[in-house]
Amino acid sequence: MTLQFLGRQKNKNDEKVKIDETLFRRVWNNKVLQRLICSKIKDYLSTKDRAALIRSGAASNIEMYKADITQFIRSNYGSLVAIFYCEFLTVDLFKLHFDTYCKETSISEVMDAFSHNNRHSRDTWLFRRVIDILKDRGIKPESMSTVNTWRHVIESNNVDLYNYVKSVLPMPTRESIKKDLVPRAAMPYSWNKTIYPLTGTDVLAELLQDLIDLDPTENWLECVDFSYLALMEKVDILETIAMYAMPCIPYLAKPYSQYSLGRQLNERTMMLVIQRKRIESIKCLYKSFKIPLSHKALMAAARTCDLPFIIALNNIEPAAGRLYTIFLLAISSKFNVYLHADDFRCENFREAFINHVKPLNYIHKRLQRQINNNYVDLRQWPRLDYQPTYIQQHFAMFQQQSSDDTNIPLLSFDDI
Repeated sequence: MTLQFLGRQKNKNDEKVKIDETLFRRVWNNKVLQRLICSKIKDYLSTKDRAALIRSGAASNIEMYKADITQFIRSNYGSLVAIFYCEFLTVDLFKLHFDTYCKETSISEVMDAFSHNNRHSRDTWLFRRVIDILKDRGIKPESMSTVNTWRHVIESNNVDLYNYVKSVLPMPTRESIKKDLVPRAAMPYSWNKTIYPLTGTDVLAELLQDLIDLDPTENWLECVDFSYLALMEKVDILETIAMYAMPCIPYLAKPYSQYSLGRQLNERTMMLVIQRKRIESIKCLYKSFKIPLSHKALMAAARTCDLPFIIALNNIEPAAGRLYTIFLLAISSKFNVYLHADDFRCENFREAFINHVKPLNYIHKRLQRQINNNYVDLRQWPRLDYQPTYIQQHFAMFQQQSSDDTNIPLLSFDDI
């Protein structure tokens, strides 16, 4: 498969497509059914979308156009394609304006404007008809397939539109796909639109599947800003990438440029989300992307001085015993290296942590003596003589110092 028509191979049952198209034409040519469909179109947009569309001035724009086309063009800085942005654009209006005013306008300029119409976020009919109109005028698909057109298709977040366009227009170059299309599909947009795009990650999922089918060895995700997605807790996007493009993840170790340093997915991403206390992203990175919670990451969690956050982090996998590991880190001399001497968060946090873990049997006799001897100034505790790395070592340590199994630390404390 080439980049010419991405995903075309998925339309295996061409005969079925023809039958559906014939049936559609018969329904649409029936005037009674046509009027019924048109009467229901208003229900296709949500109340919020319809209100936004009215407030946007789209209705006044179309009224201005119909009143005086020349004045409308002047008011849009002489742009001959400004009407194509209007959500109230119709097929007949496009045809009339294109044939009358756009004879000398490049088709790329026409497509750049038309594809940016917010209506495409919810509707594919207008796009389909315009493509047919342009084809009837001898315009080749290669001329209609601009990078901006594809950007706007991806930004529409309309999977039906994407599936249609990829079957009739050739894709841009690989470089454009990696640097433009994939990052846009994996980026949550928040600009003001008159018609809000549909939510979900269907376009991203479809695009990733097509690209993996095209070339599973290509690093399609090298320009995706994973750190941003994790910090913004865009877990739906991250999980979609994990589900459909895991083969691409190992290639993220080396960024494609100095600019992208820190954007790729690795243990540094985990450190960032721990420092910002993004618990849902931590869970996603750990479970879906298998990024470990290293000793350094647990120290970063301890230094947040946020006990509820630490408990939530531990509950991602209670059996791993990370609460105990973080507790040992929190009472070690290394804990407050990066805290100011007058920062009482350290002292208050340690005291709260100690009180929390006492019912969990985390404090054995030797450690209790150390706490008692240094309770006056918690910020000056000496380094602990032991620093177990694995939870198995923790159990062994407790078993050596106590013959009573009830003194072994509890790893689950949902009932506490």
